[in-house]
Amino acid sequence: MKEQRLFRSVSIVDLAVGTVLLLAIGYSYTTFDSNRQHFLDRALELERSKGRARQIIQLRELPDQAERASHSTRAIAKAIEQSASRANIAPQQIASIEPQAPSRKEDTAYLEHATVVKLDDVSLKSLATLTNEVVQANASIGQLHITSIRIDAPYRSASQDGTDELWNVEFILTYYVYSPKSGASRKS
Repeated sequence: MKEQRLFRSVSIVDLAVGTVLLLAIGYSYTTFDSNRQHFLDRALELERSKGRARQIIQLRELPDQAERASHSTRAIAKAIEQSASRANIAPQQIASIEPQAPSRKEDTAYLEHATVVKLDDVSLKSLATLTNEVVQANASIGQLHITSIRIDAPYRSASQDGTDELWNVEFILTYYVYSPKSGASRKS
């Protein structure tokens, strides 16, 4: 009888230990699987980061959407005149188109080419159309930017028939040319 009790107590202890071991193994497997998934996620992030780093290095070698050569004064003037025509601005309303001497953009590898454009007797609607056209519609010239705009008091007010007020306008149209300083290298 003593042997049966001892056998029962040993088997209950064995059963309890076995259950604890099974629970520990299950917990370890769950923890392992969670850590494995975490590791796989980090490895995927690392590969993506390496790809982005390679892309950044490649992009640093490019001249950042700047032109590689200056445009002729005539090409810029023609682009402005064509945009003005699409904006219903007559040629006689273009008072002047004055290219400026190129200047270095701060301490960079870029030269800034500016052109001062003066318009007379222009409605705000025509001005808005012109600025949109000249910046977006001149792919042959490249990326043009309006860096400054000044609108003077109306030259004359709207008439009784409801026509628009007419304004005198001056704006600066700019594009950039990639032109590294001699002997200088790009910063990484």
